[in-house]
Amino acid sequence: MTRYRDFSSQSREAFLQAGYKPRYFFPHKSFFLPRCGPDGYKMARRMTGRVLPDQLWEIVLYAGDAVLDEFPRELFFDDDLVWHQQHLGRPGQIATANLI
Repeated sequence: MTRYRDFSSQSREAFLQAGYKPRYFFPHKSFFLPRCGPDGYKMARRMTGRVLPDQLWEIVLYAGDAVLDEFPRELFFDDDLVWHQQHLGRPGQIATANLI
């Protein structure tokens, strides 16, 4: 099961009330995927020793639509820039994190 959160510009006030500085907020979408990201299994094994793949998660962060409009869409699918091709066919991937 994939979990999804949309932090639109309407979420800005909640971020500020939580104590974050205004410059740290931008509209974005987060997908929580029940899988290993690139090198996730290898890194988890080195850190913890024994790893069960079904316990690993990956978070993929995408820029929101308002931010996306500032960049050409093909930028997010350029194989030299997005070498791992973990964008899942969606434009705007800006970060990933592997969770153990």
